[in-house]
Amino acid sequence: MLYVIFGTREKTVARTQELLKKTDAQTMSADTMDYTVLDSYLSGGGLFGNNHGVCLDGLYTSDEHHEALAERLPIMASSDTVVILREESIKAPHRKKAEKHGAVVEDFSEKKAKKKNTELFAITDAYIAGNVKNMWVSYHVALRAGFAPEEIHGVLWWNIKNLLLVLQSATNPGLHNFVYQKLSRCNRSVEDVRADAHRLMEVLYEARSGAVDLVDGLESWLTQSRTVRKV
Repeated sequence: MLYVIFGTREKTVARTQELLKKTDAQTMSADTMDYTVLDSYLSGGGLFGNNHGVCLDGLYTSDEHHEALAERLPIMASSDTVVILREESIKAPHRKKAEKHGAVVEDFSEKKAKKKNTELFAITDAYIAGNVKNMWVSYHVALRAGFAPEEIHGVLWWNIKNLLLVLQSATNPGLHNFVYQKLSRCNRSVEDVRADAHRLMEVLYEARSGAVDLVDGLESWLTQSRTVRKV
């Protein structure tokens, strides 16, 4: 029986102990790996009628041992021996290779909390209202929440492009009604919004060229935008 378990150390160790509880268990790592012993485990039964159990700790994804262990995946999966390939993380090709031979894969990775886009749109709401203080505060809230500056730039650019469409149209230019109603509240000139859009794209180009850090460039853009009013 073959298991691939990966994720946080505490959880994978606990799961290993659970799976090997009723076996003659042995753990092998880089310092103690012995293929002769492993092959004997795979081909024979345990002491006193118990099954063998072996945990290969951090070996399956290593450059030194992956090929040799990958060759043994079929016999690991069909053997009465409980075999655990325990890793901190595993790449998709390695995982798929094990699953192809019938491995049970268990993921004990810490799941990241899903970020809320409301933290991003708070920046654009403050831009529409022309409130520089709220833009600055919302920007730093989004950064602390884990949003990359590229994500923030993308949302700002998307909203400003739509804002220009609204300001230059007598009717809804094809936007969702909620978006159209929100953008319609912006009482700014087309010229000022267009200047902000131009400068926002310049900030991205400067960051890509290494002339400025995007985090700093966006902050400068927020505080110097032509559409904001000082509060």
